[in-house]
Amino acid sequence: MSNAAEVVVTGMGAITCVGVGVEAFKKAALAGRTGISTITEFPTDKLPVRIAGMVRDFDPGTVLDAKQVRLAARVVQLAMGAAHEATGGVVEGALGDVSRIGTIVGTSTGGMEVLAEQMEVCAVKGPRRVSPFAVPQLMDNAAAAWMALKWGLRGPAYSIATACSTSMDAMGLAYDLITSGRIDAALVGGAEGAVIPFTLGSFAAAGLLSRKNDTPETASRPFDKERDGFVLAEGACMFLLERRDRAQQRGAKVLARLLGYGATQDAHHVVTPLKDGTQMAEAITMALGQAKVAPKDVGYVSAHGLGTSWADPAESNALHKALGSHIDNVRVGATKSMVGYTLGAAGGLNAMAAVLAVNDGLLSPCATYKNPDPDCRLNVVAGEALRQKVDYAISNAAGFGGHNSCLVFGAP
Repeated sequence: MSNAAEVVVTGMGAITCVGVGVEAFKKAALAGRTGISTITEFPTDKLPVRIAGMVRDFDPGTVLDAKQVRLAARVVQLAMGAAHEATGGVVEGALGDVSRIGTIVGTSTGGMEVLAEQMEVCAVKGPRRVSPFAVPQLMDNAAAAWMALKWGLRGPAYSIATACSTSMDAMGLAYDLITSGRIDAALVGGAEGAVIPFTLGSFAAAGLLSRKNDTPETASRPFDKERDGFVLAEGACMFLLERRDRAQQRGAKVLARLLGYGATQDAHHVVTPLKDGTQMAEAITMALGQAKVAPKDVGYVSAHGLGTSWADPAESNALHKALGSHIDNVRVGATKSMVGYTLGAAGGLNAMAAVLAVNDGLLSPCATYKNPDPDCRLNVVAGEALRQKVDYAISNAAGFGGHNSCLVFGAP
């Protein structure tokens, strides 16, 4: 790939339970602080799980007018807030030729709260009382549509749904479209606003959620021997990707290079991954091969780190297969330890941590890690973030359904 065709990250935005903005995440990472807390947004007395990663500092009115706030589902509000930061708050037209800019936003559940609410209205009050705005509010592509409208972007617009791999697959698609010459840039990422009784009840019934209701701040414990499930959360993470020459022409600061993308399918089980991690390892190897980066050059892994008894050992096996003996020298972090499981936004947040590693030398931690698990033999960044120069970092994601994704980032 020529230098001109190189794909670079020039903008990044995040909204999570540790705060609004990338800087809020960085501060939390450096302090080893988590954002998981007791749910106060709705009654939980009938639920076995009463903790989640709730976004409480974000005012959607900062990016949407009053009417738009009323019409936008939670996932759209969060996506728009993160995109506002990723674009630097620019107005329509300031991003260049809009016909060559794509919009790719992933979500696992779309406007789930709207669907749950309107299904109840339909059942109790009848179909005639269902909101005429329900379908455009709950549709999965709503966030991509709203973002394209906001910035006047007329390139291809998609919504991808591959569970926890969603936003990384969105970035992979953007990478492919840019390197193929189809587009010059993309506003891309993922968002989720699905912390409601319905989703909590379903995940809890499946035995997937942590039951550490009395100690929410340490409930999400990826790779830790005492882990007992993931913690559901809401959030969003967005990126502005573009060709390097385009970024240089408009004087944009380059945060990182996106060098490679790999994706595979376990074809094994709708929830649990292959125990030996073979297909995740293949995705990592594929991404490194495309990036032309040797395993020995990887300095940091932003892990999927789900926090379940079966997913973490599988990822550990995958990393050992893909990175070989070098795995002992690679530092590993897990954003879910801090911000919980944000479904369609989770992969994007992992990617953000990888970008911070190669850009700032900030290695985001597994903040809650205390008890090593012999089934997860990894060099975990425990507690607070580390400051360490890293030239290459990878980001992993694995989604329910058997999806595996990996992105490789290089220093600017």
